[in-house]
Amino acid sequence: LCDSIFTGSCMVMTTDETHRYITSNNVPDFFVNTYCPLGLGLGYCTDAEIAADTCFFTDLICGEDNGEGSNDYGDVWVAQEDNYKILLVGDPTRDDRPSD
Repeated sequence: LCDSIFTGSCMVMTTDETHRYITSNNVPDFFVNTYCPLGLGLGYCTDAEIAADTCFFTDLICGEDNGEGSNDYGDVWVAQEDNYKILLVGDPTRDDRPSD
């Protein structure tokens, strides 16, 4: 597979008789800038979100050490290994599929 899930963009795909298997590190193959939704040194929630109690990050400040995926310049991409198993032949009309 990939040399490391933490080095660059990586996606490996294999198939067998019935399924396609994909392993990805979810790192895009293009540069991603650091990100602060409201600006460096500001929080992650608008006043309206705080008033409506819909923000889970009221105590975090962008650009501070908020754990993995943050640095002095904002939020950064964090690699993770994801695995997918997809049927080669799909039929969304099968009786065992959910429907509205």
